[in-house]
Amino acid sequence: ATMAAPSREELLREEDEAVARAAIESDDPEELAQVARRVPTINEAPLLALAAKLDAVKCCQWLLAQPDVDPNLGKRKTTPICAAAAAGAGRAVEALLRDGRANPNAARMDGVTPLLIATQQRHLSVVRQLLLDRRTRCN
Repeated sequence: ATMAAPSREELLREEDEAVARAAIESDDPEELAQVARRVPTINEAPLLALAAKLDAVKCCQWLLAQPDVDPNLGKRKTTPICAAAAAGAGRAVEALLRDGRANPNAARMDGVTPLLIATQQRHLSVVRQLLLDRRTRCN
């Protein structure tokens, strides 16, 4: 059984995903804007979750300004703020909290909250940011 060659659409999507990933890795929202409409996710993860994890604060801010971006929607089992907390991405956590729509208590599917994640990983600046947000529950 031979594998079919990838379709033109598949090749274009792969190219767009590569551009989106590179834009986020270099925190370049102008570059990200070129492809974000066509590829809102990479490997099922919303672009905001990847930007948050990589502490790409300019891309986070640009994505948060887009009307169709949900700041609480992550890849299957997690959320952008959980991804940022796990990575110790303090600037991204700050951008998400400042936006006001990201829920600081939005837990992963296993019930673990961003505060617990940051505490377990010893990301003390993220713990402090979360505790300073009056919406964060400590239980």
